[in-house]
Amino acid sequence: MNKLETISLEGGGDGPQSMRVYEALRRAILRSDLQPGAALQETELASHLQVSRTPIREAIRRLNADGLVEVIPYKGAFVKALSRTEVREIYETAEGLEGMAAWLAARKVAAEGGVERLQKAAQAMREAFDRGDVVARTEADTEFHAALHELADNAYLAQALARLREQVHRVRHLTARAFGGNAASLEEHEAACRAIADGDAELARTITQKHWERVRTETLSLLP
Repeated sequence: MNKLETISLEGGGDGPQSMRVYEALRRAILRSDLQPGAALQETELASHLQVSRTPIREAIRRLNADGLVEVIPYKGAFVKALSRTEVREIYETAEGLEGMAAWLAARKVAAEGGVERLQKAAQAMREAFDRGDVVARTEADTEFHAALHELADNAYLAQALARLREQVHRVRHLTARAFGGNAASLEEHEAACRAIADGDAELARTITQKHWERVRTETLSLLP
């Protein structure tokens, strides 16, 4: 089911209208409010967002370049489905990049300290898990990775991870998997946090990579 009513230009800043439309549609796709295969009809979207068709057309062009939309001649634009291969590649990339982030974070902590934000997020994950609060657990998971990426202190890596996390979010929405949603995931986050706090870069990377390897296997098992 597509949730057209959830798409809004509110909160999109004061940038060009075409950029605000692009960001609104992009968010809807990544959150799965617009499901794979959904048609992006210019007239319908323009009417809903109260804009002309020009910014809609420009947004679709950019989404096509991002790989989120496919344009089929004489048929129109559609939200692109993720193949098993693409899902596998997303998680393989996460395994490598998140592992590198953990390695860099542990090295920085060993030299400078500053692991408190990460530890606080890990504790929040544990508390949310114990009381069965899925929303709080998801928020704590997001904060954990934000803290990890901050500790890694690498702007190029942070940029790559930001884009990657959006794709991971999309896969999780499509497979209805909650972030940090099981005991194994929680324990892996806590173990990675301990390794980073101890300044053990190799162990932190190994734990993080094994976590993403397990998540990849579980996620692929949910796909047809």
